[in-house]
Amino acid sequence: SAASPDLFTRRHTLHHLPMAAKIEYLGWQHPLLNRVVSYLLDRYANESTLDLNNVLLVTPGGRAGRQLQQALASHAATSGTPFLAPTTTTIGSLPEKLYRPQRPFADELTQSLSWVKALRSINPEDLVLLAPGLADDVEDAYLLRFADSLVTLHQELTGELMSFARVLELSGSMQDFPETDRWRALVNLQNCYLALLDREGFWDLQTARLRAVENAECHSPGDIILVGTADINGTTRAMLESVSSSVTSLVFAPGRNLTVLIQSAASFPPPGRPPPPRFRIPSF
Repeated sequence: SAASPDLFTRRHTLHHLPMAAKIEYLGWQHPLLNRVVSYLLDRYANESTLDLNNVLLVTPGGRAGRQLQQALASHAATSGTPFLAPTTTTIGSLPEKLYRPQRPFADELTQSLSWVKALRSINPEDLVLLAPGLADDVEDAYLLRFADSLVTLHQELTGELMSFARVLELSGSMQDFPETDRWRALVNLQNCYLALLDREGFWDLQTARLRAVENAECHSPGDIILVGTADINGTTRAMLESVSSSVTSLVFAPGRNLTVLIQSAASFPPPGRPPPPRFRIPSF
């Protein structure tokens, strides 16, 4: 099932955009919107049409996508060119364009209430480890406050292809790690939460994305163009990795020095890990 915790057990390491993705440097001498429109015209316009029907434009926010659509439509109207509009989405909504969800997603309230129910369901010993001040008869309002922090922790970790179980696994390599019992309790709690959603016929959004990565369910809806996107989380990067031949990233900077930096990025240690012996930061 989509809520099965088993999908968390494999390690996924991906720190950069896929090397097969194409990177286009648009410079910063001209307005960004104009540069993107010019790029799209050069790539997709011909003598008779401007056909972007098979293009997915990914922008940092919804407003940028609307402005880009308007600019393209305006150009087509001015030039009298038949225009087939692209699909636009934000970087946060991109994953659902790359796989087909099989169940409805639990909304924020359903997620919070499911965490509360999970807290009510776990062993009292685990509850004491997680929140020593919460007794079994505490009101749901207090548990909801604690559930909000669990929602945030769950989303941040799963957004980077991690789970509570993975944290517990990694902690085994740390000598005298003081929070092992607490993370083990968190693992039990997360499994209970996912099972509750599964029983009600819902998917947890982040978990569904992880399953799509785990089971190689991602596919490209067409040409995917990332327009000035940054800080893409690990799950989304992994999904883009699986369709990298369809991905183009538009970077608003001159490419001369950045190309050297990107080519040298593989020499940097992964985030959170110490540099290897004789590691030296490249000079530019």
